[in-house]
Amino acid sequence: MTTYMKDLEWRSHPEDFDRAERRTLLALSDTRGEWLTIEALRKAVDLPESEFGDALASLMKDGIVVLARTNDWDPVLGLAERVGNGPLPIKDRGKATSS
Repeated sequence: MTTYMKDLEWRSHPEDFDRAERRTLLALSDTRGEWLTIEALRKAVDLPESEFGDALASLMKDGIVVLARTNDWDPVLGLAERVGNGPLPIKDRGKATSS
């Protein structure tokens, strides 16, 4: 059985995210680990590739999902609030002004 962290900031205002973004965030909220490979995340969200790519790009642009590398240089993804700070707090999503 999969268990998800319930005390994450994004869960306090899920309406700020579209369906694909919420599925991505939920997959990264799994209590079994802080990081997922791109392939594991894609499998967990079970979305068409274009939806997955758009959601992931948006979440990474906003600093909510971060990319890192393992010791073997494999790319992994994690929620910034679990693994480190992103450039914007989640509560400020959509409020940033473009330069």
